[in-house]
Amino acid sequence: MTRIKYLGAAIATLALAVGIPAVTAAPAMAANQKCMDFSTPTVGGKTASVNVCWNWVSNGQGAYDGRVWGKFYDPYTNNGKIYLQARVEPDRWVSFVSAGTETANGKSFNKPYTNIKSLAFKACLTGHGCR
Repeated sequence: MTRIKYLGAAIATLALAVGIPAVTAAPAMAANQKCMDFSTPTVGGKTASVNVCWNWVSNGQGAYDGRVWGKFYDPYTNNGKIYLQARVEPDRWVSFVSAGTETANGKSFNKPYTNIKSLAFKACLTGHGCR
């Protein structure tokens, strides 16, 4: 076994000597971070979406603090304004962030949150509900 250990070290030394770069994996997403796409209800055969990322850290009081960021993808002019709802308690949904305009293709948002015990999202359109 000792011989294999030294052989591996010799190969690594040789690789560096001839200029073979070390290969490292791309950084993984943080363990306390997630990204997802949420689609709105389909209106007239068209569906808009919201790309949402969020992170969280325990605040030491049985809840979490963090940040939510992403982009709205709604190029349509006849389906209502797109917004993101967040579940902030097991049985309570609130409007979290809105694009504010009829078309919002690529409009970004970035918003903090604090003291949330249960966080989930859904994409909505005014006049057409959520999905």
